[in-house]
Amino acid sequence: MKFAFLIIFFIYSFSLSASCIWCIEKNIEIENELKNLLKLKPSQILESIEAKGIKVVILKPERLPSKKFFTWGSIRINSGKLTDLSKNEGTLGKTLCKGERPISKTGMTIVISSDAPLSTLLHEYLHYRQILLDHGWCEISKKLWDNPKPKFEWAKAVRDREWDVRLTLWKLRNESIFNVEDRIVISEGLIQEAIFRSQFDKSSLNIIKELKVENFLNENVKLYLKEVPTVKVKATPQINIPYRRN
Repeated sequence: MKFAFLIIFFIYSFSLSASCIWCIEKNIEIENELKNLLKLKPSQILESIEAKGIKVVILKPERLPSKKFFTWGSIRINSGKLTDLSKNEGTLGKTLCKGERPISKTGMTIVISSDAPLSTLLHEYLHYRQILLDHGWCEISKKLWDNPKPKFEWAKAVRDREWDVRLTLWKLRNESIFNVEDRIVISEGLIQEAIFRSQFDKSSLNIIKELKVENFLNENVKLYLKEVPTVKVKATPQINIPYRRN
């Protein structure tokens, strides 16, 4: 069974990387760059990313921030509200091309929520690195704002890029700079993305099971509850149940 999975995973990885100009999961240069960033303090990570000419905007959401773990709002908060960009209550970050939204009119911009954990900025930075490898993506991304029901090719392209970023972060999940909240966000995000893409790529669910992502998530949820015992945590999504968008 395990051998069969390895064959599926190899075929999937090879077929995607062979035709993918923007894939970063197997890009050693980008992985090393990320590891070097993770050796820095959060404020230094922010400075290093902004030094590349990327504007980083940290906005307040309507949620209450975590008082136990690091959030980007402890570094700084810019004027404005996260709801001005997205009405999605769960939004933690967004990478915007120049001119994609008013907030990014002067250049590439990463918007993150002030209550977002450290890994969120790295997640969005990886999307920026994808865009550098695929200059045609910005035109599609701009059109997606005006198409609530985009054609399948565009929707799949979004899911492919998200999967690529989440797999990249998964490999770095045990870096010492990440706290338990980061590890929950990384693993839960990977599971949810597998459920999303299972509508057209069933192998993603097999990958989640083989990597034991749910086990890792549940272990970290237990650790989280020991540190923040009064918080109610939603049940772990079951990957054998087909996901349906509302």
